[in-house]
Amino acid sequence: MNSVQKGDRFEVKVYEFLKREIDEGRFFVRKENCEIFLKKGYYSKDREKDIIFDISIEITIPGQSSYSILVLVECKSYQKKVPVDDVEEFFQKTQQISGGNIKGIVFSTNAFQDGAFKFSKSKGIGLVRLSENNDHDWILTRSPSSLMGAAVCEENNARNFLTIESYRSPVFDFSASFIGTYTSSIQLFFGKFLSFRLDKKTTRFLEAEGNKKSKPFIRKATSSFIQLEAEKARTTLLGSGSFDLSMLSSGIEREYGFALLTRRTLPNGILGCLDFDLKKIEINKLIENVGRRNFTIAHEVGHLVLEHSLYMSRESLYEDLLKSGADTSDLAPEILEIERQANVFAAAFLMPEVQFKKHFKNLCKKYQVVNRGYGALYLDDQICNIKQFNLIAAELGAEYQVSKQAVKYRLMQMKLLKIGFATKRFSRSIFID
Repeated sequence: MNSVQKGDRFEVKVYEFLKREIDEGRFFVRKENCEIFLKKGYYSKDREKDIIFDISIEITIPGQSSYSILVLVECKSYQKKVPVDDVEEFFQKTQQISGGNIKGIVFSTNAFQDGAFKFSKSKGIGLVRLSENNDHDWILTRSPSSLMGAAVCEENNARNFLTIESYRSPVFDFSASFIGTYTSSIQLFFGKFLSFRLDKKTTRFLEAEGNKKSKPFIRKATSSFIQLEAEKARTTLLGSGSFDLSMLSSGIEREYGFALLTRRTLPNGILGCLDFDLKKIEINKLIENVGRRNFTIAHEVGHLVLEHSLYMSRESLYEDLLKSGADTSDLAPEILEIERQANVFAAAFLMPEVQFKKHFKNLCKKYQVVNRGYGALYLDDQICNIKQFNLIAAELGAEYQVSKQAVKYRLMQMKLLKIGFATKRFSRSIFID
């Protein structure tokens, strides 16, 4: 594919990306007030003819016959960073179009040179990098960058994606810069970009659009609700017996039409992955720890049972994400909520509450664990408390074929384990509400 074909393909990708956001009501302005065009011309007095722009969006205030805001888009598909010269040239073209409220954005497959940020800041030009490939670890049914909550934790991610050629985000497909700010939220970017230097009437219109209440993307679910769903699923898939991989595989295929595959080596660090489109769950065959393998399977089953197909089409579970104190700074709150729900489900699915609690109490009697007002089981840095916890966790882990870490978080969910001050880091996890 030559450079012209690559450029044309990227223009279509950007057009379809923006059109989808508008049509599905996720753009900052309602679709009734927007029209998007590919390769439309606008008259230039200097040239005495039309200038053809890659993409344009005409935004019209209700009751007016012509657009109130014109967004002009230039697309760049480069193997190198976009130079400042290209941004300057695009800006000069936008200046030749008559009318007020003319705004420009440069979309790129690559990062931007430092000078491009300085120039765009002085001229009010937006810079956007859009991922060329859909190779994210979480593929959502809507763009993760369209989530309002995404902007809470992603400024550094956005800056890195826009400035570092090799940088890859596990989630965000879109990052933008405007007058010195960085974001991976489409709504926040366009809200600031469109509102910049407008007349009062158009400003009031945009403020009214921005104040519309958006529906939440991810449905919140309490641990108690998830636990009930997990116990129902366990009965359906495993009956009243213990965890059995063959029975579970047959149950998943029977109830959901999904294949459970455990004989493939997955990329480094990935424990398992789920693909709703291909209807399959794959578990890394290199997982040596049976407990970790079982939890990974139950985690992916959780996505299936909890109908996370409403929110995503593919997910990969990384080993690091299950570790205490895992770095989740690159993940949007919506992604964290999906993963939390799957983890809570997995713990409840593998360790049913009534049976697990009864077994725990028997072990407390066996090892003479006494509640001294801190909780049924207390874990801090004292050797005696660590020993008691290890003894109980080892037996529970062996009984339910799970890891010590999974036992720990199940005990915490059920408020049977309290973590002492020195080990508070254990409680910071996407296992817990």
